[in-house]
Amino acid sequence: MNHKSTAIETARELCMFFDVTMSNPQGDPDKDNKPRIDPETGHGYMTPAGFKRKLRDGLEIAGQSIYVTRGACFERTNKEVAESVGVALEPAGSSEDGDEEEEEGGKGRKRAQKSTTKNDLHFKRGDGTADKFYDAVCARYFDVRCFGQLFPQHPRSPRGPVQCGYARSVDPVLHVRAGITRVAVATIQEEDAQAKKTGANRMMGETHFIPYALFRCHIYVNPNDARKTGFSEADYDLLVQIMQTMFENDRSSVRAQLAVRALYEFRHHKPAQGAALIQGERLLESIRAVRKPSAIAGAPPRSFTDDYVIHVPEEHLGSSEYDFREIVSPEAKWSRPSAAAE
Repeated sequence: MNHKSTAIETARELCMFFDVTMSNPQGDPDKDNKPRIDPETGHGYMTPAGFKRKLRDGLEIAGQSIYVTRGACFERTNKEVAESVGVALEPAGSSEDGDEEEEEGGKGRKRAQKSTTKNDLHFKRGDGTADKFYDAVCARYFDVRCFGQLFPQHPRSPRGPVQCGYARSVDPVLHVRAGITRVAVATIQEEDAQAKKTGANRMMGETHFIPYALFRCHIYVNPNDARKTGFSEADYDLLVQIMQTMFENDRSSVRAQLAVRALYEFRHHKPAQGAALIQGERLLESIRAVRKPSAIAGAPPRSFTDDYVIHVPEEHLGSSEYDFREIVSPEAKWSRPSAAAE
């Protein structure tokens, strides 16, 4: 398809640092919305799904069509896309097949099995409609050609070229629970119950936050997958732009202070091969956030400016194999590999 001819041709890796101040970056619904913390090391983390949710929201605000948007109905969306490109979907009917008779209480009984389908996608086999539908979804929705989207009825649904790893805090974090009160009630029954119990309409609650933490996250862009979805250079440029402000439109009372502090890009000169992808991980790991010598010994970090400095090896400048770019650049310390390891 034409939109695939503009797909990116080389691999990129990005290293992002963002910090959290008196906020909960991503609550865990299985643990009363407490911050997600590695129980073995005490480091905080954010899931790739949460990271991509913020990117999707930013892209939607920027005017892009998003498939996995809040309140979306995939069945309705799929039908609209199929109709727009003239793809006929087979009806999701049910069939009844009689099983062998069972003897129960001396009486023969014949069971009927109903095969139902929870997804509306039923492509006619062998006529190319599945590929035509997927190409149309990629062309219409930014997040599908960026992150991919699995359609069970499409056996070759390609994964997205942009994949995010788990964001992890540089140092262990502290989880703080704060009690809060509410001076109003939601229902008349609740009002009566509270009046009889305490004589006042006050409800107790709690909120959870991390006093401070610096997180890092790695983002990978694979051109082999970009050719399958049509992820272009223009798409990539917009994605990087949204990354820089991804927390600005996601503020709430529990996520008021999150900010991107640094964003670095490695862009390879040659199409991605196995060795280039392995090298990409090594390049990302070479960038390190370390505590400043001026930081108070033994004191927990409470500020990016006061407590951290980013070490970037000098070898990244002038490389013949890749281009290095500082997209968001704090006060960084360029160092030789030996100095960065000290």
